Formats: sequence, structure tokens, C-alpha cells
Amino acid sequence: MKYRLKSRELTSILINLIVVKMLFTYPRYIVERCLNGAWLSVTIYLVVTLGIFWLTQLLYLKTGKLSILSQAEVIGGKVFRIITGLFVITLLMLNIAPMVRAFPEAIKTALLQNTPMLIIVAILAIGVAFGASMGIEALGRTASVFIPIAGTFIALFYVLLLPHYEVTNIFPFSIKDVVIRGASSMSVFADIFVLSLLLQYTDNINTVKKSGFTALCLGGVTGILIVLAYCFVYQYPVSARFIVPMYQLTRLVKIGTYFQRLEAIFEFVWSISILIYTSIYLFIMCDTFKQSFGLRHHKPFVFPLLIILLRLVFWEESYTEALRSNYVNSAVIYPILYILPLLYGILYITKTKRSEKR
Repeated sequence: MKYRLKSRELTSILINLIVVKMLFTYPRYIVERCLNGAWLSVTIYLVVTLGIFWLTQLLYLKTGKLSILSQAEVIGGKVFRIITGLFVITLLMLNIAPMVRAFPEAIKTALLQNTPMLIIVAILAIGVAFGASMGIEALGRTASVFIPIAGTFIALFYVLLLPHYEVTNIFPFSIKDVVIRGASSMSVFADIFVLSLLLQYTDNINTVKKSGFTALCLGGVTGILIVLAYCFVYQYPVSARFIVPMYQLTRLVKIGTYFQRLEAIFEFVWSISILIYTSIYLFIMCDTFKQSFGLRHHKPFVFPLLIILLRLVFWEESYTEALRSNYVNSAVIYPILYILPLLYGILYITKTKRSEKR
């Protein structure tokens, strides 16, 4: 019998998937696109994303707890289910590639300057493989415990940064940059797509609806506050210089004489969040592969898919080149992640209605 994720566990998983991007490179990416108006762009496109999810959950009410793969089988048979599964796995790999590449680079820069990159990647791979092998139950429970702790630390840093804030740094901004160039801000919330792959692990559609909206609101507000804090402290073009903005912000926090390296706390949050993030994605990819080919277990595919993922992540030797190519990939991928559940839901409903008429 499949484990059923509780509302809190599902919400925590989704929040982690959304917020982890803001802990790494995405604030810089959004600032490069929207300049001082980055915070406003994230706010606007959070509202747009909520609207898209509202439409998606209306389709969930019609399709029930059928995942995209189950819908694909109804639409075009088993062959179409396999094609859809492989396509989804490819999308997921390309979507998480920037984060998986950013973590070892950031760890080497901030903590382990003299440690070979291979060792850092090997440690990450072992942790991720273990997490994915444990399954969605363990990942859901871990996320539900970790997210409140991480949220507390992030809120604490936000308050401790108050002396460094300069409100005028968020001005001026261009509406064109915010609305048009800032459309890529939606990529931050594209991870809500995984809901369409986790439907079978939920009790009912009400849980999906509640968790989806709650995660988008809490994760979105957290992301807005992170970008806003970054813009308050560093005005463009200075704000476009730092590859990992949140780490740069935490280095500014000092409490008295004895507490002056509080970024170590952030590095803990950082590390656990990316481990959960990558483990969840690896599990979903393995589970998708299992369902696509009608197999019984996901564990045999953990290491093969992990090796393929790491090969994709380190395709570019230069981190700068990798970031550029990953940002281009993200610009193409995130619209598909929003459209796919809507498209398959509509096709499924159309197909079932035609079958009923016959």
C-alpha cells in the first residue's frame, strides 16, 4: 500500500522546492533581469502563478488523483505513457541542473576551498541517493521537520539585517523590466509541477489544493522577502555581482564581539535544503520511470538516473558557462512545466467524454 502524504508533509516538500532556489543563485538572476524592481517582479508573477494553479486544480477536480502518466495512458495508451514519462524525466533533470551545480561550487568557495570538487560531489551524491532510496514517506517527514527550523533561521537573519537596509535602494525601477524581462521570475515557482506527479501519494484533491496554495503563498512570500532584503542592502549594479546572494547577506550579520560568523548557520540550512530538494527530485524521476514502464520498484534506478543527472550537470566545465546555459534552459523549460498539467488534463477530460458518448 502506498504511503499517503499528509497535508503538512506535502506542503513542506513544495515549500522546500520553491525556496531553495532563492537560497542560491536565483536572486542574482532576477536582479540581472529586473534590476532594482526584482522584488516587484517576483510579487507580480507569484500572483500569476497562483492564477495558473487555480486553473490546474480545477482540472484536478475532474481528473481525480490521476497523475500525468495515468492521464497519458488514457489519452494515447502505454506507448504514449512511456514517451510522456521519459519527457517528464528530461524536464525534471534540466530544471534542477542549476541548483545541483550551484551547491558544490558554493560549498567549495565558502567552506572547503582546498577540497577537490570530486569529493564534494561524491558526498552530495551519496546523501541524495540515500534520501531517494528511502522514499517519499521519509522525505515528507524530514521536510515537515526541517522547514519550520529553516524558516525560523531565515526570519532571524532577515531581522538581524535591519541595520543594513536602505529602502531607497529599490528605486528607481522600470515597469518594462519588471513585467516583460521579469516574466522569467515564474521559473522560481515552476516546481509546483511535481504536484501532478505526486497525486497518487495524497489522500484527496482537497489536500492537493490546500498544500499547493499554502506552499505557493508561504514559499512565494519567503522568496519576495529574500529578494527584497537583497535589494535593500545592495543596489544594482552591485547586487548583480554576487553569485550566491543569500550567503553574502548572512556574512554581514554580527552580534557583539563573539558571534561574527553566523553564516555557518545558513550553511547548515543551505546544505540540508539542497539535499532534500535533490533527493525529492531524484525519487520522483525514479518513480516516474517505474510507472512509465509498469515496474514495481524505484530503487534500482536511483544510481543510474543520478549518474545521468550528474553528467548533465557537469557537462560544462566552467561554472559561468553552466549558469548561462542553465538559465537559457530554464527559460524554455518553466513554461512547459506550467502548461503540461493543463494540456494533459484537458486532453484527458476530452477523451473520457468522447468515450462516454460512445
